[in-house]
Amino acid sequence: MGLFDSTTIQQLERGLSGAANEQKAISQNIANADTPGYKERRASFKQSLEEASAEQGLQAQNECKAHKL
Repeated sequence: MGLFDSTTIQQLERGLSGAANEQKAISQNIANADTPGYKERRASFKQSLEEASAEQGLQAQNECKAHKL
C-alpha cells in the first residue's frame, strides 16, 4: 500500500477532520466558559482516527523502537 492510495488518503482526511473537530470543541468551550447554561462539548481525535481505521480495515503500525509502548 503506497502513501497515495485512496484508502490512505481517506484515512488521513478523517483523522485531520477529527483533529479539527477536537480543536473546535476546545475553542468553543473556552469562548463560552462564562455563558450561563452552556454545556461543554467533547471531541476525541483518537476515537475519530480509530473509527476511520476500523471502517477501512486498517491498523496503525509503529515501527520506531523509541515510540513503542
